[in-house]
Amino acid sequence: AEFRRRRAGAAVGHAEVRQHAATVRLKCGGPVHTLGMDGRHVALSSGCTDSDSPTYYAGFASTDREKMCGPIFGPNGLVPLSDKDWFVDLGCGQGHTLVAALMAAPGCNVTGVELDTSNVAVARKAVETAAEAMENVHATVYQGNIDDCFVQHDDGEAGALSRAVALSRATVVYLFLCEWANLKLRPRLLEVLPVGARIMTRTFRMGEDWPADKESLGSDGRTLFRLYHVTSDAKTDERLLSDAELKRRFGIHWVQPPPRNYVEGSVRTAVAKSTAPRPSTGSKASIPARAVSMATRGRVELWQRALEVGGVQATVQPLLGWSLVAAAISAWLLVVYMTLVAEFMPRAGIAVLDWMHDDTYFCHLLPM
Repeated sequence: AEFRRRRAGAAVGHAEVRQHAATVRLKCGGPVHTLGMDGRHVALSSGCTDSDSPTYYAGFASTDREKMCGPIFGPNGLVPLSDKDWFVDLGCGQGHTLVAALMAAPGCNVTGVELDTSNVAVARKAVETAAEAMENVHATVYQGNIDDCFVQHDDGEAGALSRAVALSRATVVYLFLCEWANLKLRPRLLEVLPVGARIMTRTFRMGEDWPADKESLGSDGRTLFRLYHVTSDAKTDERLLSDAELKRRFGIHWVQPPPRNYVEGSVRTAVAKSTAPRPSTGSKASIPARAVSMATRGRVELWQRALEVGGVQATVQPLLGWSLVAAAISAWLLVVYMTLVAEFMPRAGIAVLDWMHDDTYFCHLLPM
C-alpha cells in the first residue's frame, strides 16, 4: 500500500508524499502462513527485529503428537525416551513434538527453540500446560535463532541462548527442517553433541554421506522418521564435517533455503547403503516401531514429495534431458544417412532403405 501511495504521489507531483513516506519493511524468506486451528491460513508475524538477519531454515509445519508418542518415543519406538534424557527440538514450531516427548517421558528435560514469536507463544502455553499436568519443571521454549544455539558459551550476552539450550548435554535432538538446513547444521551438531547422542529427523535426511541408522513410520503410516547416532567415527569423518555435499547439491550462494531444498536427491535413501542391523519382521520390537521396507519407504517418500513440492521434478528432469540429447543425436545421424550415405548405397530390397536411396527430393527434411 505504501508503494502504491508513493507511486501515485510521484505521478501527480505531490512532493510532500514523497518526502514523508515511511520506510517499507520487507521480510525475505521464512514462514509466511500457518494453518490455524479451524483449517484456515493465518498470517505469521516476523520473528526478528529490524537489525537481525536470521536464517529461516524452514517454514512452519506442525507435527501431530499422536504420530510420535507410541511408534517414535514409546518404549519400543524409534527413539525411546527416559527421564534421564535431554531432549532439544530445533525449530519447535507450536510445541507439539515437545508435548509428545513430555508424554513419553514426564521426567526428561525438554527444550525447544523457535524463531517466530507467535509460534513461541503457542508453544510455551502448550508446554507449560503439559509440564504442569506431569509435574515437570524442566520444560522450556526459547525464542531465538537456531544459529545462536552454537555460539561459544563465553561470548557473554551473545551466548545466552547457547548456554540455556546446552546442546553439549543433549541426548536427543529433533529436526523437522529441510535437507539444506540439515546439511548446514550437520557439522556444527557433530562438533557440539556428545558421543552417544541421537539425532532424529522427520522426512528429510542428514545428507547422502551419512546413512541413517534406522527408519520408522509414524502412527499415520506415512510420516517417515530417521535416526542418526553420534559416534566417535562420525565426529571425525571429514565428509560429514565439511560443506562439500552442501556445495555440490545446492551451491554456495544460498543464505536462505533454496526453492528446491524440499526435494531429496533420490528415492534411494541412506538406508539402502546402511549396514546397521534391522529387526526381523517377526520380532516383537518391529511391531510398534513399524519397520520400513524398501517398497514402503519409496511410496512414502514419493507421497511426501508430491505433497510438498507438487511432483518428482528432481528425478524426472535429468532423465528428460538425456532423452532429448539421445533423440537429437539420433535425428542428426538419420538426416546425414538419408541425405548423403543412402544415395551411394546399393538397393537392398528393403522398402524403407530403398525409399531413402530413391528419395532425390529429400522429403525427410520437411518434417525436420
